[in-house]
Amino acid sequence: MKKVVEIRCDHDCAPEVAVIEIDEQLADRIRFLAEKVKELDAFEITIFNASLKAFMADHEAEQQENAPPAYRQPANHDEELNCMTDCCILHVTASGFLWSACVKHSDVRWTTEKIYLDEIAA
Repeated sequence: MKKVVEIRCDHDCAPEVAVIEIDEQLADRIRFLAEKVKELDAFEITIFNASLKAFMADHEAEQQENAPPAYRQPANHDEELNCMTDCCILHVTASGFLWSACVKHSDVRWTTEKIYLDEIAA
C-alpha cells in the first residue's frame, strides 16, 4: 500500500510530501507496536525506519477533494538537497503513526501527518 502524506516543518528548506510504502510486514510491525503502547500505557514507541521518500508538493496540479497531496520530483539542486533525509524515525502511538526525519546535513527537522491505524487495517 502506498500512502502519500503532507510534511510539516517550520522551515522552507524541507520537503513537502512523503510517499510511504507500507507492505504487510511493516503494517504488522506497526500494529504490534501500537498494541505494546497500549499494553505498557506509554505515549509512543519509536524505531528507526526509512520506508519513505520525500518530495516537493506540486502546487500546480489539480487537486480533487479529499485526494492525497500531489507531489513532484525536485526541480533543482536546492530542492534535491531539501529532499534528502537522515535519521528517519517511525513514531507509533495507540491510535496511529507518523515519521520524523532531518534534512540531510542540517538541523532542519520535519514530521509527516499522522496516519491512523484503521487506514492499514488487517
